[in-house]
Amino acid sequence: MPSLSLIARAAAAAFAGLSFSAFAVPQIVPAEPVALERLHLRLTVDDCVFDKDTVGVELRERTLRVHHRSRQCIVPGAPEVVDILLGALPAGDYAAELVDDASGAASERIAFRVSAIARTLQFPGTPFPVADYSGLWAASAEPGWGLSLHQGAYSTLFGALLVFDRVNQPQWYTLQAGRWITATRWTGSLVRSEGSPWSSAVYVPDATHYLVVGSASLDFRMAPGQEDKATLSYTIEGQNVTKTIVRAPLR
Repeated sequence: MPSLSLIARAAAAAFAGLSFSAFAVPQIVPAEPVALERLHLRLTVDDCVFDKDTVGVELRERTLRVHHRSRQCIVPGAPEVVDILLGALPAGDYAAELVDDASGAASERIAFRVSAIARTLQFPGTPFPVADYSGLWAASAEPGWGLSLHQGAYSTLFGALLVFDRVNQPQWYTLQAGRWITATRWTGSLVRSEGSPWSSAVYVPDATHYLVVGSASLDFRMAPGQEDKATLSYTIEGQNVTKTIVRAPLR
């Protein structure tokens, strides 16, 4: 049975885990964020002391205070990397603080800058969206298929179209290599991918093939009463399809 002095030393070491810089310096991810890009505070923590279920974030002026409540651990836990979502911020200078609710003190503080995205000064200008259209989209009256969209910080759009073929077998295509025609209209290529089956014990890179089978366009213009709806048009092997799609309200 361990002595009381050994237990005391172990407890002291565990509480030392509250100083997260002992493991690694806190980081803002991505390291050079741009306006309205999703940001995370990355910490290396003691997985016993740090209780992720107690984490909360608040904004005070330009300081994001990350609250948490530590657990009391007799034996130190293992190091764990934790990403905490801070949000998407406009350009400017900010700071993030890690605050233990038990003491109310900030144990760590990191300053960072969110840069504005440089736009080309030309006429006519290059169109770019003023909203983020990421999400899961589908036709509300046609369950079973969907379009998963992901929009990057620099307005790059990538989509995965999950549909069925003429014999009701599932197929998926990707929307890529496109550009914004206006602030609400995007057009690009539709690509079919083939490769090793998911059940294969060994992935064979040479079995992967990409084939442009058509084109796709998305129109996100909204009229009053038609919020969160868009028009999807695509062509696969000469077959034209146009649908009204709705973004799923995942909250």
